[in-house]
This record gives sequence, C-alpha cells and structure tokens, in this order.
Amino acid sequence: MHTLTVPFLACNVNVRPSLHVVGLPSANAINGLAHAIVRLINQLMGVSVADHGAALALNTYTLLPGRQKHQLAMKGDLADAKSASGAPMIDDRLAMIEGWLVLRFDASLSDVGKIGLRLEDLAEQIQRLSFAGGTLEILENLRLNENDDLGNDALGKLPSYSRLVVDQTNYLGAYAACYEIDHFEAMVRLLVSSEQQMENFNKPAVAKETKQGEQVDEVGNLSQTTCSEDDQAINEELDADKADWETAYLGRLVPIDIGYRALETPKPRNARGGYLHVYAEPVTGLARIQLVASYLRQKGDSAFWKHHNKHPIYISTGVLTNV
Repeated sequence: MHTLTVPFLACNVNVRPSLHVVGLPSANAINGLAHAIVRLINQLMGVSVADHGAALALNTYTLLPGRQKHQLAMKGDLADAKSASGAPMIDDRLAMIEGWLVLRFDASLSDVGKIGLRLEDLAEQIQRLSFAGGTLEILENLRLNENDDLGNDALGKLPSYSRLVVDQTNYLGAYAACYEIDHFEAMVRLLVSSEQQMENFNKPAVAKETKQGEQVDEVGNLSQTTCSEDDQAINEELDADKADWETAYLGRLVPIDIGYRALETPKPRNARGGYLHVYAEPVTGLARIQLVASYLRQKGDSAFWKHHNKHPIYISTGVLTNV
C-alpha cells in the first residue's frame, strides 16, 4: 500500500451536503475526490492503481456568508424567484478550505515509479477537478510515500497543527444500544458532551449521572452498562486511553454527511439520454476534528474514508488502518 499527499486550496466548497448538516463537506465528497484522482492517474499514466480511501487534513477553514437561493432560480424562472413565490428558499453554505488530501492506493512498484516521475503533470491535471463543487488549486509539490500501509508516514509529515476529519460514527450505535435511546438522541448527547468538554479544555472530565445511575463522562465514555458482547467490544474502544482522554482534549465531535439510503429500487428514466433514478434520504454520521499527532497516538479510529455501496445503503465510512 502507498500514499499520495495532495496539498490544496479549495474555494466555494459545498459544506451543506444535506438539510441536516452544515460545516463539513460530505464524506462521499472526500472519497469522491480521491477516487477521481486515482482514475486520473490510471488514464494519464496508463497504470493500474486501486483506491483504498482518503483522509482530509485541514489547515485553514473559512465559512463564507450564507446566501439564499430560490429553487425556481435553478430552473431559469427568475421572475418567480425574485418575487419569492412558489418553492421555499435554499440556504446555500460555502467554505474555503486549505489543507491536504492523503490518498491510500495499491499499485505495483513499477507503476509507483511511473507515478513518481510525473507528479508535476498530475498536479496540473488535478486542478481541473472539483471538490464538493469548489475549484481546486495545488499549493505545493505532491508527495509520494511508498510502502505506507497505514498512511502514518504521510500523516506524520503534515504540520503538527493540522487537523484530521476522523470517523467516529461507530460511537452512535454503541451509545444508543447501551442507553436504550435512538441514534438521533445519541448524537445529540455526544455533541453536547463534546461542546462541554471543549469549554473545559485540558480539565479533567466530569462524570455525570445517567437515568440508570450509570456514569458517562463529557467525552461520551461508557461505564457500568449492561450491553451485548458486541457493544461491549465497541465500548472498550471508546474507553481506550481513558486516562489521556480525561486530561487532554482529543477534538471536537461534529455531524457529517456520509451518504444516503435508497428508499426504492433504482428505476430507468428516459430524460437526458436515459439514466437510473432513485428516491433516497441522507445518512448522517459522526466525525472528530482531531490533531494529527493525537490521531497517530490513538488506536482503532480511522481518518481514511472509503465508499461502501450495498443497496440500499451508499455511504463512506472510515477504513480501520490505525491499529
């Protein structure tokens, strides 16, 4: 396994990928850009490269002012759009993001050598792609890391202040199962706990009473619960390095759009030359904005997002590499 580090600046990135999430681009957009780069490598250099996920590291993030856009304006009916009649307004949220995309890929050593010889050409071609609807600019030279199975070599070369978008969606199921609540309430509790911990930065976590008399600290650690064996295994991951969690802030928990769930079987439509159409609903996961150095010390979490498509679920989740 090898990695490729792409330093970039993306402008006008869509950070409202669904009605439920504002702040981060979709996990599908992160992995989608990586997949587009892998396809570009194969086409440009005549090699055979297999995509194994991508990590997004943030350097600077600027949320641009929101702008309302009438749905009818997208259909060219400007008169109705200006009169604000008909369909409701859409709150369009865009951002400017500077950071690094780290791709994990598999290729033969000869193909890796070919890629290394044409990194400048590749950087020029990548700038023609888009990231969640935003334009891309490559800021520095691309970096190729051979035999970097876990991606730690590439991540270790990033600035210590950069922050990774780390998948924490597995917290939702474990928390919900142990406290007999639904996933939405589990997400709300975990997000509130994260905000409280951020306010008490570098202070010991304060244990709180649950309705069952159990204890849950401000980072969502679980203890003294009556869970199934599978949930207990996940809880052990949640409690890993608990001493460190109680004295250091790992990073903010945030909701992230991870894909969608189809509500029906895809059906053919004849418009625009024919295509498959399906009604679907968005799927929201959980991510942590975590310092690279902190992530490299942790075990069991993943910052590398990869597509997992099995009807009716089409999502991107973390590939466990940091073990």
